[in-house]
Amino acid sequence: MSRSIGRYSATAESSGVDIRLLGELAIAADGFEHKLPGARRRALVAVLALRAGTVVSTAALVEELRITGSARQVTNSLQAHVARLRTWLDQRFQARELLRTHESGYCLRISPDRIDTNRFAAALATASAVAPQQPHKRLAALETALELWRGPALVDAGDGLICRQARDHLHELKIAAHEDLMQELLTLGYFFRVTLDIQELIVQYPLRERLREQLMMALAYSGRHAEAVEAYHAFRHLLGSELGLDPSPALHATLGRILRHDLRSPLVQARITL
Repeated sequence: MSRSIGRYSATAESSGVDIRLLGELAIAADGFEHKLPGARRRALVAVLALRAGTVVSTAALVEELRITGSARQVTNSLQAHVARLRTWLDQRFQARELLRTHESGYCLRISPDRIDTNRFAAALATASAVAPQQPHKRLAALETALELWRGPALVDAGDGLICRQARDHLHELKIAAHEDLMQELLTLGYFFRVTLDIQELIVQYPLRERLREQLMMALAYSGRHAEAVEAYHAFRHLLGSELGLDPSPALHATLGRILRHDLRSPLVQARITL
């Protein structure tokens, strides 16, 4: 169980420390990035950063770090990991006070915008709030969000339940952000660029139907209708062989529009505010 500890104090925010979870776990300040040694210390930082501003119970941390033994042994082991982390934070950043001890557990006292997962979420929220008539602004927000990624999220933070669930959630958000970005590029008429970008994404995520539809549309908008039809049939074959499924009715409808040449450029369909 976690509980809020209220607003962040100026002291807690003044260290200028950034925590980076969108890739290998790192802590940075003043232009220097440091990789944190020790798998359990990385898991400890990751969990506390994911729940920054709340007290994470000792029991939850013991389970996440997979510490075993008697009650005394697991308590002593967790305290030892916390002590080593505080020493490391103090030596590199003079920031041992970021990690606070409470009666029921521990808390990381850091401003939310100092954690890259929160900046990623904020950029996605900004993109969602932009009016459809302003695709340039939405595009910029999505690019800002995706530029924060340095590799798979929480890749070296252990396989505990909290990190595993966060990793899966962030991965899904990242894929959806890529798809939204491709849609904005289509809307702005960057058909050649988006075709190449989507093809690269399909290599990573071959079963994503929205990417396949976007590829079909980009090819069709470029006048490459035969290739768009081939893209549909390639996906249908893959779905059938891998999952025993057919493409959705919506994708089949898109195929029908392409076959009928019943497509209009999104630049014609949308009134865009430049």
